Amino acid sequence: MPNRLSGLLIKDIKTSIRGYFLLIVIIVALLLVGLINFVIPEDASVEAPIFYHLTENVSNKQLKLIIKDKGKDILKSKEEVIKKMKDNPTSLGVILDEVNNKPKIEIITQGYENQKIINTLKLAIKEELYFNPEGMNNIKIIKLKPSSNKEKIPFNDKIVPLMVLLEPVLMGFVMIAALMFIEKDQGTIEAYRVSPGNLSEYILSKVIVMMLYGLLSTLIITIGTVGYSGNIVMLLILVSLGSILASNVGLIIASFFDNISQALIPIVLTSIVITTPVMLAFFVPSFSPIYLEILPPYPLMFAIKEAIFPTGNTGLLLNTIGLFIVFSLVSYIITVLAYKRNLIKE
Repeated sequence: MPNRLSGLLIKDIKTSIRGYFLLIVIIVALLLVGLINFVIPEDASVEAPIFYHLTENVSNKQLKLIIKDKGKDILKSKEEVIKKMKDNPTSLGVILDEVNNKPKIEIITQGYENQKIINTLKLAIKEELYFNPEGMNNIKIIKLKPSSNKEKIPFNDKIVPLMVLLEPVLMGFVMIAALMFIEKDQGTIEAYRVSPGNLSEYILSKVIVMMLYGLLSTLIITIGTVGYSGNIVMLLILVSLGSILASNVGLIIASFFDNISQALIPIVLTSIVITTPVMLAFFVPSFSPIYLEILPPYPLMFAIKEAIFPTGNTGLLLNTIGLFIVFSLVSYIITVLAYKRNLIKE
């Protein structure tokens, strides 16, 4: 078996290189490195400008100083605030007043903000204007697990785990199906059926090739962006298991079709359905419905992030690795059975 598998690996690597798979992997990985380093900004935070107006009833001089110290302009009237807001569609307005020596705040929005944003804005303004830091001197903060990332991670580097998930891991989702159909058109599968080899080796060889391409892509992306920081060993294990699972799923879908033209749309649609909510959860961590948490890319994404930017959460890495070992074995068995069924039908 080892000799047959090594022979299949050499054949599949040569076939994939002739099909420009290796070139595609390297070019896409380098493009992502360039995108992360030179296009995506290090700081993508956008602070909405806030225009203030203090009514004549406001007697709190310290409040006025706080606003000026924060670089905010105090406008002369509510009408002027509204005029400024119309010129800046991302801005907000705050009218400060006093009634019976108690602060009264009026927030003017553009109209497209949802209630959660408005509630958050209320708390932020109250904290910004009325919070007294001198009363917090006696608070002691204890960290159970000191973070290894003491410096703030730039926004462009934060994108790296997502790129590693989408390109090296899910790339095999499409490419392995293309590789299988190339050999099917060449009659390789028919020839292999009468050879001493078995189907499990034939499929395993292709899965390993996609895994190797995934590892190559991961090394190019991570080293080209964040360098050698992080837990490289754990990262490569996670990418390997994720690539195996994605390749198996791609093969399972491809097994129901006769050529790449028929299989391409279902494979791409499946990839979009799986990755789109995961990408949304990456940028909006509060978005985590139950159906999303059961998708395999969801825990894998956060495990990859932990491997690239370690925080000491080893349990997350080990749990994800254990979970994906099971996923990989089960999906591999299903893949072999699916192709055996198709060969019997043919």
